[in-house]
Amino acid sequence: MADDIVYERQTTVDGIGDRNAEHRCISDTWIGVINGVEDQHIIKFQTKKLAQSMSVIVRGVNHRIRAKIQVYYSMGLIIGPPLAGFLYQLGEIYGVGFCVPFYVFGIIAIFSSVIMHFTVKTEQLYVNTGNVTFFQLLSNVGIVINVLITINSGALIGFNTTTLELHLEDIASLSPSMVGLVFLTSGISLVVFNHIWEHLAEKISNKFVISLIGCFSALICLTIIGPIPMIKIKPQLYLVIIAQVLLGLGISAILVGTFAQGSRENIQYDLQWISVNIANTP
Repeated sequence: MADDIVYERQTTVDGIGDRNAEHRCISDTWIGVINGVEDQHIIKFQTKKLAQSMSVIVRGVNHRIRAKIQVYYSMGLIIGPPLAGFLYQLGEIYGVGFCVPFYVFGIIAIFSSVIMHFTVKTEQLYVNTGNVTFFQLLSNVGIVINVLITINSGALIGFNTTTLELHLEDIASLSPSMVGLVFLTSGISLVVFNHIWEHLAEKISNKFVISLIGCFSALICLTIIGPIPMIKIKPQLYLVIIAQVLLGLGISAILVGTFAQGSRENIQYDLQWISVNIANTP
């Protein structure tokens, strides 16, 4: 819980940096440091989420729990941008700047962490029977492919988050709330296609097919969102919206496909490990 509270405090103090301040370099450095620490927490959160999901799956509970967790993550992507845009406009109206979204979300997150700490029961989901090194994991080709595809999905999300707003400023005059609605498109697409891919994952033996479909969809997204110079089409808002739908489709396929295949690789690795130990037992 302690690291969660630290993260929420980072979100809260992120609003202190005034980008229009006289000492712009100092404010930008402050925001950069805060965002860097925040990204480290996001990585830690994703790691814990995946580990806990795998523990639940190994115990035989709902095997589609990963897709369900991803749906809730997508709901945050849906609600976050338009709500942040509304709070930003509210701050501008009352002359308090862009800090309002950070204060509101940070305070809510702090209280949520405290409530979860006292209400959620802890339970040991698995027994550690041995350690596997990082290089032992990478000796499995399937796991290496999963790692590369997952890195690709993270890069797509980061690229879209950091560049889309700047791109929209060049092609349309949108209010912060409308910009949030454009971001909302990818979140809705992510939620909808998560359900589709989780059902297809049960019927496809090689889950990498789903991930490859996701990568191809993301490639089309990056092709038309600009669009690329080879395509003689002027940047249009409708192309951005279509690209956001394809991005949600692609990321959902990548994440569901890699986790489903990763679960399969993990089970096969465990069965191999058990077989070797049985064979070596006198």
